[in-house]
Amino acid sequence: MSILDWRSQFARFRAGLPPEVRSNRQLSISAFLLAKKEQILRSPYFSGDPSRRAKGKREFARVRSKILDSEYGRDRRRHTVRSTKLLLYSATEDHLRDILCPNFLNRWVPIKERLGSPAGPEITLSNFSFARNPSGTLEQIRNIARLASRSIGIRINFTDDKCDDVAPYMVLAQIMKALPPVFSGGLINREVAAVLESVGLDSMLGVNRGKKASSPFPILPFRMAFRAPPGVFGDREHQLRPQYKEFIADQFCSALNTWLEAKGFELTDVGIEALIVSITEALDNAERHGCPEVDGGMGDWSMGGFARIIHDGQTIQRIECSVAIVSIGSTIAESLQTAGPRVAGLIA
Repeated sequence: MSILDWRSQFARFRAGLPPEVRSNRQLSISAFLLAKKEQILRSPYFSGDPSRRAKGKREFARVRSKILDSEYGRDRRRHTVRSTKLLLYSATEDHLRDILCPNFLNRWVPIKERLGSPAGPEITLSNFSFARNPSGTLEQIRNIARLASRSIGIRINFTDDKCDDVAPYMVLAQIMKALPPVFSGGLINREVAAVLESVGLDSMLGVNRGKKASSPFPILPFRMAFRAPPGVFGDREHQLRPQYKEFIADQFCSALNTWLEAKGFELTDVGIEALIVSITEALDNAERHGCPEVDGGMGDWSMGGFARIIHDGQTIQRIECSVAIVSIGSTIAESLQTAGPRVAGLIA
């Protein structure tokens, strides 16, 4: 893309932007870059398998660099995409968020009406664990959604000394995907940040920016996995191969064996088979009992976890593990409404 090409494309694109964005050249360029990124990543050449998508990201990085160099020269730090994402954000329905915060859309204050208002409140997340504090943890997540519907510049402070339950962080990450980018940092313990970074939740939650995460004990992660959307594998024969859910289950068994090796144990063949069956069944149920608005009724899910090796000198005392599967679809109660009489009777 030459300088003339991008400027002519930008001029046509800018003409169709809302007036409050079009009047600001920097915001207009940010919006243009977001649209260009989506265009590149959705093109047939860069969609499909992960290697093609990685090439697409590199191509966008090249295009973005050329545009910013020609526009700002050495002063590229003036440019930020985040402000444009915020300004262009519009509230839409979201299954999980609207269950936790039913009045989100009714409480919604348009972003342009929040600009210039005082910074939002600080939210302190403490005892953040479904295992130890299920109701309190759910209420803290619900409070974040409430505040995001009307505030700006919200700071989230994670005050726990360590993470012993990865599930609420996964739910929060999913909720934040349906919230406007109105968060502006906060405090976090380095050990908690180390867990989130190793699992792959740090960027999703916007934490661990500007400092090195560390933990006094080794952390062995099972990196975040998500449902693969239909057509992501790019060929008609993928149904004949082992399913992605089976691949994730097999990867988890490998991770668990690595954790157990620290104490000299390993899974038996029977144990591996039982785990694979249980995990694939859970993920399959998460997809079948899904949301009508997601990929033709398919539910969404995510899975992740970690092990923390607790040692005293050279002696391993114990292994602390936390693994979660988050199903983002119909609840058990909602699923029973469409179940047959025999199944409903067994559960009721």
